[in-house]
Amino acid sequence: MPYKETEAHGPNFTHPPPDLVKGSEEYEVESIENSRVHQGRLQYLVKWKGYPILDNTWEPQGHLKNMQKHINNFHK
Repeated sequence: MPYKETEAHGPNFTHPPPDLVKGSEEYEVESIENSRVHQGRLQYLVKWKGYPILDNTWEPQGHLKNMQKHINNFHK
């Protein structure tokens, strides 16, 4: 049976597709939520745009090369 939205179950959540940049999948960062040092490397907890909080991931700083604006906002 197809899913039907109800008050009890809420909306059917769909994930936005990634952008293709030079043949690689890229996802848009909504915000940086936290930071930590894990095994001697700086990581950031990333909230991905269009995805629920459960899909947040810890990403090494090197994976966030184009996200300096979000990193700066987090550290403020």
